[in-house]
Amino acid sequence: MTRSILFAFAFLMASAALVAQPNLGDVTIPTPTKSIDYQTASTVGVDPGPSGDGVEWDFTALVSLNNSVARRIVTPQQLSLELQERFPTATYAVVIDSITNVYEKQDATVRWLGSQTSSTQAMAGVADPYDVRPIEIVFNQPHVDAFKGTFTPLGAPGSFDRTGSINLVYDGFGTLRLPNNIRFENVARVLSNESSVDSLQAGPNLIEIRTNDNRAVYQSIISDTIYMMIVSRAITRFVNGLPEGETVREERVLYLDDGSSTSVDEEVIESTSTYPNPTSGSSITIEGTNFEPVSVDFVGIQGQTTQAMSFMMLGNNATWVQLPDLAPGIYQIQVRSDCSAGPCRRVDASVVIVR
Repeated sequence: MTRSILFAFAFLMASAALVAQPNLGDVTIPTPTKSIDYQTASTVGVDPGPSGDGVEWDFTALVSLNNSVARRIVTPQQLSLELQERFPTATYAVVIDSITNVYEKQDATVRWLGSQTSSTQAMAGVADPYDVRPIEIVFNQPHVDAFKGTFTPLGAPGSFDRTGSINLVYDGFGTLRLPNNIRFENVARVLSNESSVDSLQAGPNLIEIRTNDNRAVYQSIISDTIYMMIVSRAITRFVNGLPEGETVREERVLYLDDGSSTSVDEEVIESTSTYPNPTSGSSITIEGTNFEPVSVDFVGIQGQTTQAMSFMMLGNNATWVQLPDLAPGIYQIQVRSDCSAGPCRRVDASVVIVR
C-alpha cells in the first residue's frame, strides 16, 4: 500500500478494466465485534478539503488533544435487554461515548431504528423510517431521506415528535494523510447533513429543538474501517417560533493514530506493503505478517470472498500468495494466524488486480 493509488487507477483506466471511483458496497457496512480507538484533535483550522477523484487530503498538521474515544460495533445480543426488546429487528449497534445508535440492515438500505443515552431515548417512526444510507453508495449520487420519530428526554413530562432529513453523498476518492506519517489509500470521503426538529406542545407553548449535524467521514472502500471523522453540530431551542437562548455548537475531529483496529476476537494490523501493486501477475507478497498464515482471503468491494489455495511465509515478516482467479478490481486481503497456537491475529492489506 506504499505505492500511490493514483498510479493504479491510471493503469486501470488505460486497460479499461475498472471505473475510477469504486462504489461503497456491503463490505463497508459496520461489522459487529469491532472496537477502534480514535484520537481527538483540535478543530481549529480543520476543513474537510476538496472533493473529486485522485484527491490527497492532508491532515498531518492535526493537533492532538491527548485523549481517545472508542467506537464500538456490537451485536444485538450485546445490547441491554431493554434495547433488545425495543428493537427486535436490529442487525448491529454503534456505541460512542454514552450514545448507542441501533441499526437494521435491509435489502437495499441501512435503517436507523433508534438511540439511547444516559438521559434520552429516540425511536424512528414506522410510517416514515430513517434510511441512513443505501447498501451500495455510488460516487456523486446523493442519498436523500425524510423521516419521523419520537424523542424522549428521561424524566420529561412527555415525548417530542421528531421530523428530519438526511442528505448524504460520496464525493471524494483518494489518499488520506494523518499525523505520525500515517497514510491510507483507497479512501472514500462521504459528506452528510442531517437536520431534525423535535416538537412538543406544552400548554400554550410550542417548544422546538432544532438540530443541524454535518459530518465528513473518510473511510476504506474495501472494509468497514473509518479512518477519520469531522463532526459539527448546532442545537437551538425555540419557543413559539422564536429562538430562546444561545445556539449550542459542538465540533469534533476523530482520527486513527496508529493505522490499526481491534476486534473482540482478533488483533488486526494494517500491512505496510503489498507488491507488485497493481498487478496482472499470478502472485503477490504481503509484508507485515510475522506469523505462519493459515488462511488468506480476498474480499471484493461488494463483499464477495475468494480464498487463496497456495501461500507460504517468507522469512519472518512476509507472506507469498498465489493469486486465485479474480476479476479486475480492488480487493482487501485478510491474512489470518492459527488461533489454536496463540492469540488470533489478522493482517489487512489491499491489492488492485488488472488484466
